[in-house]
Amino acid sequence: MCVRPFSGYLVDCFSRKMLYLLAFTLFAAMFAGYLVVSTAVLIMLVRFFTGRVYGIDLCFGEYDRD
Repeated sequence: MCVRPFSGYLVDCFSRKMLYLLAFTLFAAMFAGYLVVSTAVLIMLVRFFTGRVYGIDLCFGEYDRD
């Protein structure tokens, strides 16, 4: 919810396809974070950033339906 206003601004300023691919790549890379975490705090941080990137990725996908 907090990411969507910023996502809309980025979509208006930059190429939608490039931003969508970047967000999808970051989202996929976040899963590698689960392989290296060893504490509950690090798991929460990885989940926090995965959620942020997922929100951006989801928003770009909605705007790409033009």
